[in-house]
Amino acid sequence: MSVRIRYSVKVKVSSNSDNEAGDLGNLSYEVVDDQQGEGGARKFTLAAGAVDTPIDLGNVADAKMLFIRTNAKDPLDDPVTIELNYPLTTNDAIPVKPLGNAKEGHFMLSTDSLTALFASNPGAIDMELTLVVVGD
Repeated sequence: MSVRIRYSVKVKVSSNSDNEAGDLGNLSYEVVDDQQGEGGARKFTLAAGAVDTPIDLGNVADAKMLFIRTNAKDPLDDPVTIELNYPLTTNDAIPVKPLGNAKEGHFMLSTDSLTALFASNPGAIDMELTLVVVGD
């Protein structure tokens, strides 16, 4: 069985927040791919203080595309930075945090042979992670 993945990225940078003219950058990309064998999305909680928690990639043994959205489990809390490591916990951590005063952070990666992913939450509040993964 193959799966179709479609994702898009839009980025607009404006010198003035009043009119959002996009004068400093206005980009839009969309990718469609039918060559991946497995994939899906799921949401889970990463507890406060969690260290090197293995992230289940579901039925995908070899991930080619990964998207993660982070947000505080309790919407009244401010989100904290989470840290990702792959394919080993000994690699340098990649921090994922909201931009400015946003309430969610994002991480997106197109790659080859991602077989293991680990997450840590050094913060004091539980975080919710939404994971989308496709591959073989």
